[in-house]
Amino acid sequence: MDILKQCLKIGGVCIGFYGEDLVAIVESFTNSFSRRYLPDPRLYEHCNSRGIEVSWIRGQGFNVVAAEYYNSPGLPDRYIVEGGPVEPYVNESPVFFLLQALSRRLLLEKRVVLTDSITIHIPGTDKAILLLGYPHTGKSTIASIAYSRGFNLLSTENTVVEASDNGLYVKSGSSVLVYDPRVKDLYEVRITPQGKTRHGYEIIDINNSDREKLFEKGVRISSIYILHTSFSSSGVSLEPVKGRKISKTLWYFATGVLKGVDFYEPAPLDMPLNGLKTCLLEFLNIVRRMYEDRVFEVFGSPLEVFNEITRLEASSI
Repeated sequence: MDILKQCLKIGGVCIGFYGEDLVAIVESFTNSFSRRYLPDPRLYEHCNSRGIEVSWIRGQGFNVVAAEYYNSPGLPDRYIVEGGPVEPYVNESPVFFLLQALSRRLLLEKRVVLTDSITIHIPGTDKAILLLGYPHTGKSTIASIAYSRGFNLLSTENTVVEASDNGLYVKSGSSVLVYDPRVKDLYEVRITPQGKTRHGYEIIDINNSDREKLFEKGVRISSIYILHTSFSSSGVSLEPVKGRKISKTLWYFATGVLKGVDFYEPAPLDMPLNGLKTCLLEFLNIVRRMYEDRVFEVFGSPLEVFNEITRLEASSI
């Protein structure tokens, strides 16, 4: 393997990059597009213990040439890839490759990447609520409502959680929120955007010193909500999720990234689950045991759903 050139730490995992002229490539994993999906990527000059090693051949587009997987925490997964730096609308695949590779290593460390998720800190506590939802079910809308009302967002798209006998703890998450500007008029959302996507969605980086301090202390998830909201809906209703349905629902969000549900070119990695199933089942068992009475499907208007959720959480403190 070539001489180590640069390191990233993402979601607590150190990733070493090998190759020539990699500065622009590695730095591109910290741009706003990358941070929309990757959990808190940070540049490091050196990593003592690497969970992932990537040999990078410069080229056009993106392709994974080879992959080696190891189930021992002391042996890093190794990849050979070819391509250029991350660039929105041009070369986005490296981000989703790295996210998929990361999800595997985190699972070996008893941490899970939950896709299609946001977490909101409950003011005055060391707790957070976890909101899960399939695409276009209101996650970003509710996140923008919460942020405009002074709540700290801990994650905006992908969330790293750790399961323990005390429940789930948010350890890291993506920090760039992309939201529909229509929320400003619909729900009196007052946010000054820091940019816009090509399709007119607005962008804001939600990271701040308070968020970083919360991660240092640890933020326990108090409740889990599966969202079904839309701009055209009104009212709010909640339905408890019980028994096997908890495991079935969480399985999707816990394995989506790992299994490459979020497609990228030329194709997601076909990662083996051998050696990882035990970790996944332990995670699901903890969620089912610790949150049996704290998992809900919630339907209705995003604003009314947000108000009801925060009311319920405040009443349980």
